[in-house]
Amino acid sequence: MTLLALLCALGISHAWRDIEGWRRHELLAEPARRLRGRGALPAIATLALALLAGGLLSVLAERLLGDVGMLLAGIVVLLFVLGPRDLDRDIEAAAAGEEEAAAARQRLCLPVGASATDGAAAALHGGLARWFGVLFWFAVAGIPGALLYRAVRVSRRAFPPGRDERRAFDAILGVLNWPVVGLMTLSIALMTDFDRALDRFDARADRWRFPARLLDDLAGALCTTDGGLAAGLEAGRQLARRVLMLWLVVVAVLLLIGVLA
Repeated sequence: MTLLALLCALGISHAWRDIEGWRRHELLAEPARRLRGRGALPAIATLALALLAGGLLSVLAERLLGDVGMLLAGIVVLLFVLGPRDLDRDIEAAAAGEEEAAAARQRLCLPVGASATDGAAAALHGGLARWFGVLFWFAVAGIPGALLYRAVRVSRRAFPPGRDERRAFDAILGVLNWPVVGLMTLSIALMTDFDRALDRFDARADRWRFPARLLDDLAGALCTTDGGLAAGLEAGRQLARRVLMLWLVVVAVLLLIGVLA
C-alpha cells in the first residue's frame, strides 16, 4: 500500500497542474502563528498537532474502509503535502526564462545571477523539500510523518531568522532532514562518482550531521557544467530523478521482502 500510494500521488501531482491550487499549506502554519512570541512553543505545538491529526486520520480511514481507506487517505495526504509546486515545471520555467521565471526562481531560492552550480544545487534542494523529505517520512511513519514534515517546513517560514521560534523549527527540521540528506548523499554517491562525493563529504567538519548544505557541495562536485543556469538546473533535475527512482526501487524491494517473510 505504501509504494502504491507513493506512485499514485507522484503521478497525479505531476500530471494534474490544478492540484497546486488545492495545496493550502499556509493552513499548517496557523497554529504556530497564533503562538508567536512564545519561544519554542509554536514548534512544539506544530509537532504535536501534526502527529495528532495524522494519527486520527489514519485510525478513521482504517476503521471505516480498512486497507482501501488507508490507501486513499495516504494518496490524499501525499497530494496535499507534496510540492507546493511541481518541481519539473518550476525548473523548466526558471531555465526557459518564461513569464513566470521570476516566481519560479524565487520558489527555487535561486540568487540573482545564479550559476550552473547554483542551479544544480537548487534542483537538489527542491527535491529534498518537495519530494524526498515527505516520501521518507511517509514510508517510515505513514500519514503523521508526511504531515509533520510539511508542517515544520511551512511553519518555520512564518518567522524570520534569528527568532527563538525559527531556531526551534530549524532544530526540528535538522533532525527530520538528517536521515533524508544522508540517504540522498549515499544514493548520489552510488549513482555518480563515489570518490568525488566522498571527498566532499569528508571535507565538512559537520558531515555526520548531514546538513542540507551538503547538497550544495555535491552539486558543485558532480554537476559542474559550462552551459549556464539552464544546464545546471537540468543536471540537478536529472540527478534528483535518478535518486527518486532508486528510492522507489528500494522501497519496493523492502516491501516485497516484508511480504515474503
